[in-house]
Amino acid sequence: MPPVGIGALCSAQAILELQAARPPRGTRAEETLMSAKLSALFAFAFGAIIGVAVGCQRYDFQPVEPIALSQTSSSYSVIAKKLKPNIMLVVDNSGSMYLPINPNAPTCTFADGGLCGTDYTSPSTYCPSGCPTRTSELRRAMAGFFADAGTVGRFGLTTFPYPVPPPDGPWDTECNTGIVRVPVSQSNDVDAELQATATQINNVIQNDTVGGGTPTGATLRMLADNPGLQPQPGRDSFVLLETDGVPNCNANNALNTCANGGCADQNGPTCMPSGTTCPGPQGTCSNGACGGTCGGLGLPCCHNGVDCTAPQTTCQNGACVQCGGAGQPCCPGPIVDTCASGYICGQGGICH
Repeated sequence: MPPVGIGALCSAQAILELQAARPPRGTRAEETLMSAKLSALFAFAFGAIIGVAVGCQRYDFQPVEPIALSQTSSSYSVIAKKLKPNIMLVVDNSGSMYLPINPNAPTCTFADGGLCGTDYTSPSTYCPSGCPTRTSELRRAMAGFFADAGTVGRFGLTTFPYPVPPPDGPWDTECNTGIVRVPVSQSNDVDAELQATATQINNVIQNDTVGGGTPTGATLRMLADNPGLQPQPGRDSFVLLETDGVPNCNANNALNTCANGGCADQNGPTCMPSGTTCPGPQGTCSNGACGGTCGGLGLPCCHNGVDCTAPQTTCQNGACVQCGGAGQPCCPGPIVDTCASGYICGQGGICH
């Protein structure tokens, strides 16, 4: 049987209801009257059936292709700003920083031909203002740098040795480990605060005292645990070493010329390899002494923080004596004093 539409079902239902409502048959007059009434009623019902059929029709929705699509978009510029780095300046204030940049410059020599700046313990040997020295050029460069770029990072300052021994002694701090003079700035990258720290650092550099040895290694080890240089998310940390040469306060360093038969001026911090010419009229460096002036066994102690440059010697009562053997003084070491194999450094600094 074919399916019946909704409109057909609605029409059949209306016709049945009308037929069920027809009264019983009577006289012809009654039937004629009733027939007229029914005709009118059927006419009305037919219109009703059409209405019901129309009302019950089913409509299928068909997809419609859109003519156009419209949307709203916005664009924004996002700029990522990297945090400024932590930068610890480590500045060498050793006595050799008094030496000229160009030792052959006429303005850097005295009338007798001697070179200026060779002895920080004697102010009369300091270079005149017309002679650019390692210290004067460092100060000039840093003044210009901090004026132009004092806000490029969070700066701090460490100097070595510290404290710098005064020219007239005592010289027992010549190899002291450096210290932090200005902590690394903790500013939240505010330019005014960064520049204030840079100005403070520059003031220290411009007015600092120079003298002593070069304890580079010990100073760098000290900075390993510095709070201002520890790792921080998104921020780099750097140590910038400003020095004029190799360390000379570590007897275990192969480049430590004063600990390998090198020589030191009796009144100054200059170290030089064996066989080289000593400053002034002191001859040639041989066996740890310049012309027999200091550092050798039985000679006066030098004033460069190493005191004695001859092997297995130490400074005692102003003279270099043998050390490390039985009953002898302990030999100075970078961390602890030592003795020759088979002996230990006991109480009172004597090997036994």
